[in-house]
This record gives sequence, C-alpha cells and structure tokens, in this order.
Amino acid sequence: MIHKKQMFFFKYLKIIKLIDAKIENLPKSLKLKLSSYTDKKKITQRIIGYELLEKAIKEHNLIDKITFNDLKYDAFGKPHFLADFDFSISYTQDCVFLCSCENGKIGIDAEILVEKDIRLFEEYFSKKEWKIICSSNQPSKSFFEFWTRKEAFVKAVGIGVYMDLSSFEVIENSIEYNGEKWKIETQFIEEKYILSTVTNF
Repeated sequence: MIHKKQMFFFKYLKIIKLIDAKIENLPKSLKLKLSSYTDKKKITQRIIGYELLEKAIKEHNLIDKITFNDLKYDAFGKPHFLADFDFSISYTQDCVFLCSCENGKIGIDAEILVEKDIRLFEEYFSKKEWKIICSSNQPSKSFFEFWTRKEAFVKAVGIGVYMDLSSFEVIENSIEYNGEKWKIETQFIEEKYILSTVTNF
C-alpha cells in the first residue's frame, strides 16, 4: 500500500484585509463553522488552513473525489473525509501548517521557539521526560520538542484533549498504541518553528 505524505505551511501576517473576500468563496458548511469565531486572527488562520487543505487535496490528485462539503467531524471533534485521506492542521502566532497523507493517519503540531517558564507543565510529562527536559542545556527547546510530539500524537490517533498527555512517552521516534506502531518525526523550520508529525506508516 502506498502512503503519500505532503506538508505545507503559510505565513499570513499581511493578508487579513483579504479575509472577507475569501470567506465569501467558501462553502456554506465552512462559513457556518467560521461563524463560531469572533476573533479575526482565528478566522484568518482557519481560512488559510482551508486553502492549504484544498492545495493538499489537489496535490494528492483527489480533487474529483473530495470536496469541502464532504468534510465531517467525529465524536472527538476531529475533521475528516470519508475517503482514504487524512490531514492535520496546526496554528502558530503567524503561520499555519498542514500535513496530509493517503491510506494512513497523520497528526501535526507546531510551536514558535521562545523562552518559556516550563514549571507549570510538569504534570503533562512522564518523570523520565521531565528529567530530560529539566537537565537539557536548552530546557525551553526540549520542552517544545516533547510538547509538539505529544500534541501531534493525540491528533493522529484522533483523541485530542481527551487523552492524558502524561500517560505516554515520546522519547523515542516511535510509539505503540492499541497494538499499532506510530512514527514520530521532529524538525525545525527557519530556526523559529519546531514541528512534529506522527503517522501510522
């Protein structure tokens, strides 16, 4: 079975003035979804996410098989299509990231690398993970590496906020869950963002 993986990202600092025109071109179902947001920045992020998703669908040559009207949300709030196509989106302060795949599951999380007071986050990590973070020469960087890996994992398996982040470890580049093996990858982009993806292939 072929697993085709794609990743896209978009920096959106200067396009807020175009948002109204972009909303007008969206399907009714997505307009309704956007109506739940009052913050202009969040609306901007979601619209760019939709545009990246449209680009991904085209890159996978699925434009004749998938439309935004086919987009559904499961019991945990994860968006998905009925076809053998999965995607995940992550939003940072000034950038939107999307990854997609065929015949598999995928999750993504991205963060901007900044100095962070990590003391309040110990409960989200195992003792072993927390020891690695605190003993690092760059604790904030190590924190975001583990954090994005955990967030990408819960997105990939489709449980999201309903899963206790301290109940599993992401120290290695793979993790077993419900009898299935998941691959974890982390990378840095423009020396500003840290990005992790998780797939089951």
